[in-house]
Amino acid sequence: MRIARPLGATRGSTWRHRLTGPGAGAGAGAGAGAGAGAGAGAGGGGSGWVVTPPSWRPDLTDAATLAEEVARIVGYDRIPSLLPVAPPGRGLTREQRLRRTTANGLAAAGLTEVLAYPFVSEPSNEMFGQLDGDRVPAVKLANPLDPDAAWMRTSLVPGLVAIARRNLARGLTDLAIFEIG
Repeated sequence: MRIARPLGATRGSTWRHRLTGPGAGAGAGAGAGAGAGAGAGAGGGGSGWVVTPPSWRPDLTDAATLAEEVARIVGYDRIPSLLPVAPPGRGLTREQRLRRTTANGLAAAGLTEVLAYPFVSEPSNEMFGQLDGDRVPAVKLANPLDPDAAWMRTSLVPGLVAIARRNLARGLTDLAIFEIG
């Protein structure tokens, strides 16, 4: 397959199968390309397909974006959902085992694992910095959902405090929570 723009070429008809799986035949792919407004035809000299994207589709720039469009038109339900087989014998890393053991132990002791909102106010970040007292540079969001919580948290503490405050305000005084992050 070649995109009729100077963007490189992919030979053969397996490009879509490599990117999305063998969900539909080549005829369906060509029909879907036409459905996207692209002109498609067999390339000369056995070079696969030559695809000419329409002028109103500047997003169709290479084989990957064309394969995505073909998959969308043909139907994602026709793409097989096969997970790759994990290599045998590796298991969890030492750090992953430690996190899992810690979480299981805390939960077995009666604590509840929570997931706190990752965005906080700037004063919360400054108040609950690093344990050693060093200031960690915070990241400000360009387009926050809540202008009062426009900063990525630098510690788990602000989220845990907010969750505890919310639970206490609702009368839940027997509170044991943890977060692993």
